[in-house]
Amino acid sequence: MGKPARKTILMLVGMLVLSALLSGCPGVTCTLIGCDSGFEVDITREDGEPFGEGIYEIIFTFGDGTEQIQTCTIASDDLGLHLECSYYDWGNHDDDGEYETLVAGVTSTPNTVTVQVELDGEVLGEHQFEPEYEAHYPNGTECGSPCFNASGKMEVDAPTP
Repeated sequence: MGKPARKTILMLVGMLVLSALLSGCPGVTCTLIGCDSGFEVDITREDGEPFGEGIYEIIFTFGDGTEQIQTCTIASDDLGLHLECSYYDWGNHDDDGEYETLVAGVTSTPNTVTVQVELDGEVLGEHQFEPEYEAHYPNGTECGSPCFNASGKMEVDAPTP
C-alpha cells in the first residue's frame, strides 16, 4: 500500500473517531451550569402607565399561611428613575427610563401563592396563582437534576392621588 492510500485510510479513521466523539459516544460530557427553582411574577399597572416613585411591597402568601415580603423602591435623582429591590433589581423600563413592569419572585415552588402589591401601605392589587412548573435541564437531561420554574402575570390598580 502506497503513501497516498495510507493517508486516505488514516484520514477516514480519524474522521470516524471524531464523528463518534461528537455524537456522544462513548460517554456524555456535562457542563456545570447552575439553576434555581422558583416562581416569578411580572406586575404591570391596569391603566398601562409606568410605576411612579415610591416604596412598593410585594407580599407572597403561601398555601401554608407563611409570607415572604419583598420591597422595591423607585426613586429619582439627577440621572432619572432608579429601581432597587430586595429580590431583583430589575424591571422593564421604556425609552424614558420609566418602569412599566416590576418583576418579583421566590426561590421556592409553592402549589398556591397569593401575591399582593402595596404602595406606601395602599393595596394596589392581589392575585392568587396555582403555578404550573416546568422542568429545565441547563446541562442536558442526562446531566444532573432539573430546576422547576413557573411564572405569572398580574395587573394592579393605579394608586390614588
